[in-house]
Amino acid sequence: MTREETPAVPVPDDPGDQMPFVVLTPQRWRCCSCGGGGITGDGLTCSSCDGLGFC
Repeated sequence: MTREETPAVPVPDDPGDQMPFVVLTPQRWRCCSCGGGGITGDGLTCSSCDGLGFC
């Protein structure tokens, strides 16, 4: 396959013709060790999620 035969990817000449970005929502799961609070029953920072509450 030569360069002329390969399909070209359309590139817009005008920056206004570009496709908009897709906004991806981050997926977070609640920590199963602390229940999402970030603190263990002893009052210490959860070691599984480092106190964030989600994994």
